[in-house]
Amino acid sequence: MPGPRPADVNDGSTAVRLRAAMVEGLRELGDIRDPRVAAALSRVPRHLFAPDEPLEAAYALDRLVTRRDAHGMAVGSISAPQVQAMMLEQAGIERGMRCLEIGSGGYNAALMAELVGDGGEVTTLDIDPGVIDRAGRSLAAAGYPRVNLVLGDGEEGAPEHAPFDRVIVTAGAWDIPPAWIDQLAEDGAIVVPLRVRGLTRSVVLEREDDHLVVRSAKVCGFVPMRGAGAHAEHVLLLRGREIGLRFDEEWPGDANLLDGALDTPRAEAWSGVRIGLTKPFDLLELWLATVLDGFCLLSVDPDLDTGLVAPANRVACPAMASSGSFAYLAMRRGHHTAEFGAHAYGPDAARLAEELAEQVRVWDRDHRGGPGPRITIHPITARLTRPTGPRAGFYAAPHGDPATGPMTGPMTGPGIGPATGSGTGPGTGSAGGAHAASATGPGVAGRLHTAPHDAPLGGPAVGFADGPHATSHAAPHAAAHGDSVPGPVAGFTGGPHAGSGPGHRTGHFPVGSAVRLATGRLITKRHVHVAVSWPTPTLPAIGPRILRDPVGN
Repeated sequence: MPGPRPADVNDGSTAVRLRAAMVEGLRELGDIRDPRVAAALSRVPRHLFAPDEPLEAAYALDRLVTRRDAHGMAVGSISAPQVQAMMLEQAGIERGMRCLEIGSGGYNAALMAELVGDGGEVTTLDIDPGVIDRAGRSLAAAGYPRVNLVLGDGEEGAPEHAPFDRVIVTAGAWDIPPAWIDQLAEDGAIVVPLRVRGLTRSVVLEREDDHLVVRSAKVCGFVPMRGAGAHAEHVLLLRGREIGLRFDEEWPGDANLLDGALDTPRAEAWSGVRIGLTKPFDLLELWLATVLDGFCLLSVDPDLDTGLVAPANRVACPAMASSGSFAYLAMRRGHHTAEFGAHAYGPDAARLAEELAEQVRVWDRDHRGGPGPRITIHPITARLTRPTGPRAGFYAAPHGDPATGPMTGPMTGPGIGPATGSGTGPGTGSAGGAHAASATGPGVAGRLHTAPHDAPLGGPAVGFADGPHATSHAAPHAAAHGDSVPGPVAGFTGGPHAGSGPGHRTGHFPVGSAVRLATGRLITKRHVHVAVSWPTPTLPAIGPRILRDPVGN
């Protein structure tokens, strides 16, 4: 059981001064709001956890790399203090709590020990024996010898010390393993840098019924998870190694897909949407990741950069690839603002550029300044349907439970797109049994888990299936065994024989798939589905509008 650092630990007047300056700098930047977190940062001697670094570097507002692999890539680090403060404030650690840190360095565990106090308990875990050994020595030197040290794979958690009120993950995670959820106290929370469609957000996960809900999401970057939870992105390189397109899902499968694309003229499309030069636009990035098929992130090697491409940022710029072409988010910068647009290359460049620019306009019209998406985490075995309401997300429900309302159920079973389904009348859906009812009318809402023997479906939003076990019909008699469903409102079902019989989960989604839904996307990972659902835009009321000037008069 950890206690706060003994008062007689002497870490030198220079270190004390630099630590105070670090905390004051974080306050001035607005990176610390909780006085308890500020007090913890003021007490823990950060330099003792980076003994090979000069004091000034230890207290700079930067990440400290503590370990690299054979290729020079960082595999261990002490996060920047503003990131640690952000995650600790997200976690809301209280005195007396039992906490787990996955991904050790020692320093963050010491901060957590300060927050839980004498009556709490902190366990820190890492897969690397060298990291655990160094963390143990640093914690002892800094006055925190009672922090529990566990050598193991973060995928398995630390069951011998569970349950935990808080689990804080300090490595970039692509998935949420069952052990983290199983070892969580009933009213506990997980804080984890979760990668969704290539974008990493520090999210707070809390239980809601039989799934987890994201309560907070903040931009961050972390060294990737190692061990069983590791998940590498696919990288498509262009012009040698100058330009890279990183795919988290929807890997095109052909490393030569874009050969010659950069030899074609550049197409441009501009949105008319502007933003202040210092304003963040992380919600726009998440919107594009949700709605663009073939989404990826474009990066440019700074040592090889010839200026051929001009992305909105050169580290991780939203992009998309399709039909031998690719497009990326671009900006035309003025004195105080910039306009969003798109650059594209390849035979289909003009279409991709306009598609990306149009989605910027949609974000500006429907979601800019809004609450952002609702993100929910569901077990891989869950059968998902969709509740009603403009902020509806997803929930698990048995076959046969009716659900009504606009766009109920994100997707039907094999061979049916997300704007179709069973039931009668527009905007109605129901999870069917072995023989689901027929549906008529345009845009009838769908569901995720349909029966293996659907009755004929009709309506212009049905789409068609073209897999090896699908009949190719535009409307009636959609296939019972589909592989893919093209079309503007269609999703896809994976596998050549999806839906093997009554009671089985039909519409198998392979790991790494990212199914487009009417108002979001369903991403399937190894252990969980991640559902990203944007609020349905509401139409303005008919009647006179009262226009106000910028100051609200």
